[in-house]
Parts: sequence; structure tokens; C-alpha cells
Amino acid sequence: MSPNLPKTYRAAFVVEKGKPLEIRDASRPPLVEYKSPKSGHIVVKVLASGVCHSDSIVVDQVMPTGLPRVPGHEIVGDVVEVPEDEKRWKVGDRVGSGWHGGHCDRGDFVTCDNENINGIITDGGHAEYVTLRTEAVCSIPRDIDPAKAAPLLCVLFVYYTSFELRSADAHVTFVYSTLSRLAFVSLAILYLSANSCAGMTTFNSIRNMDVHPGDVVAIQGLGGLGHLGIQFANRMGFKTVAVSRGPEKKDFATKLGAHVYIDSNAEDPAEALQKLGGAKVIAAVAPSGKAMEQLIGGLAVNGQLLTLAVADKLEVPIMTLIQKRASIRGWPSGSAADSEDTVKFAQMSGVECMVEEYPLDKVNEAFNSMMEGKARFRSVLVFK
Repeated sequence: MSPNLPKTYRAAFVVEKGKPLEIRDASRPPLVEYKSPKSGHIVVKVLASGVCHSDSIVVDQVMPTGLPRVPGHEIVGDVVEVPEDEKRWKVGDRVGSGWHGGHCDRGDFVTCDNENINGIITDGGHAEYVTLRTEAVCSIPRDIDPAKAAPLLCVLFVYYTSFELRSADAHVTFVYSTLSRLAFVSLAILYLSANSCAGMTTFNSIRNMDVHPGDVVAIQGLGGLGHLGIQFANRMGFKTVAVSRGPEKKDFATKLGAHVYIDSNAEDPAEALQKLGGAKVIAAVAPSGKAMEQLIGGLAVNGQLLTLAVADKLEVPIMTLIQKRASIRGWPSGSAADSEDTVKFAQMSGVECMVEEYPLDKVNEAFNSMMEGKARFRSVLVFK
């Protein structure tokens, strides 16, 4: 261990279910002891840690993670210590957190043997230092603001689970009973992805759709995911349509890159999309089943409703899907390599994540702002 590294550091812990996070430092012990990394791990000095809805898994103990726990899975920082056998990463590298490797790197989540989720199973980035598995790490350019890069990195996955589709109802069900640790990891992955992280979710899903430059791509919602989705769709060469409520959002949507703005309060969004020839992809990023239902009729032939947010119920007009060969689908975010693609594309094309920065001492303010939908547009903890 380098003599320049601290013996202890500050971190925000979830100590009790449903209670505010507690910051542990010299004035509020017990102190967090710095530990050198073992083989397959590196230690990172955190520069920025995104506050995500998925942090509520730990705060509210949606699934038993074990407490106390440091949340945070959107991490950017500098490597400060590596084990002797580390081949890729070195001290001083600017990195971001990804996922864990092995089978999960290849998308084979149900055979995951690492049982490791940053900020869920292991302590995450809401701290001055974090220990990461090497396969959970991707390279970050030094000329991108860490606070704006962090929300692009969320690489939490969703695997296709059982959907029961009816003409008036579509819902996802799963049974949470006595879970093996592996089953817990799989369900945590589902929950995390369903609550959708920003940059990776929008970028990787849109680029993997069967859509070509000039095609109509609509983004429903102008929040944390939506403001990025509009930028990505525009930079990819699609005719980008923003769908939201209220005329006051038109100028902002246009500034982001929307070629057309549809005010769903003033007109039927499906009819408006059909006037444009129908949308090849509609990315639904706002968690409203009713809002999603209004869009299905706006799909073009072979169009796809891409659901990236959770709605309790979704009424599906089956005949519309049949007549247009249309479909409804979800998409997994991606791998650590996809994280690097997301950051590179954003940097080269000028996509910018809009964030509100908070110091560690205001972690609860950042979390509450995000949970209450007040954040414009992503809350990020920054460490100076």
C-alpha cells in the first residue's frame, strides 16, 4: 500500500431499511478502513458517483442485500492501487464502473457465478474510494467531465423474462420466495434494469433496433433517459420525434435535437406520428402505462415499441400489432465494452448528460430529489 493512500475514508451507508443514508467519517464513526486490492480487483478514488433509482433496492431493501451497504453503481474515478498481477489497469488510469464479468459479460446471466453487483452485493461508489473487479471496469477519457460521464455508465442488465400478454393487460410476474444467492442476483438485475439507467440504456437499445438513418424514431419523455435518448437518436441520423406533455417543453426538446415535438396534451400522439409516416421505433422511457398505450397506434409497419421504463399495466391492442407486424420489446443495457462505446459516441457526437451535482454530505438530498422526480436530469455525487 502506497504511503500516500489513506488509512480510512468517508462513505455513505444504508444502515437501516427505509432510513436516510449515514455518512461515516472522523466525526461520525466507525471509520471505513482502506484495504489494498486482492487479485482481480483494483481500488479507485471516486470522482463522481451517479445517484440512480436502483439505489432504492438497498435503501428500501426491496431484496435483502445485507446491511450496512454503500450504494452506487455509476462510478468514475482514478485508479490508485492495483495488485502485483494486474495486467491491464495501472495507477493513474481514469476508469468507470461496469458490471462483473465471466458469464455475465456474455449475457448469460442465469449462470452468473460472480454474485457481485456494485452497490448492491458489494459496496459501491457513494464513497471516496471503491474496490472494483477488473472486469467491471471500462476506460474513461480524461477530457470528459466525470459527473457527466457517470450516468452514461450504468450497465445493469435485463434478461428476457416471462411476459403474459393479453388484449387488455400485459404484466410481468415473478415469485420472490426463498431465493438462492444466484436467483437473488438474477432478480436484482431485472429490477435494476427495469428501473432503467440513463446513457447505456438509451444508447445500446436504440442502436440495436432494426432502424436506419432517416427513419422516424420517437422518444416518449424528457427526463433522465429521454433527454439522452433524443440526443442519441438525432446523432444517429434518425428523424427524431419528442413526445411529452405541455407546449413549454417544445423549445427544450428542439434544443436537444428533436426535429418534431408532439404535445400529447394537445393532440393524439399516435395520429401525429402517423402523419409522419409512422415510427419505426418508439422508445418509452417514462413509467406510464397509459402514455405508452397512446403510442402503439403510431407505429409504422414492422415498428417496435421499445419499453425502457416500468408500468404496472399496459393495455395492448393486439389487432394493431397483427396488422402492422408491430412488436413490443425490451432491451438489455449492455456490457462493459458497450459502456466504452456509449461514452465514446457521446463524446464524439456532442451528447451531453445534464446533471445536478451534490457533495457527499448531501447524498440524501440527491437521493430524495431523484426519487421524487425533481432532479434535472441526473443527480450525481462529486468528490473534489
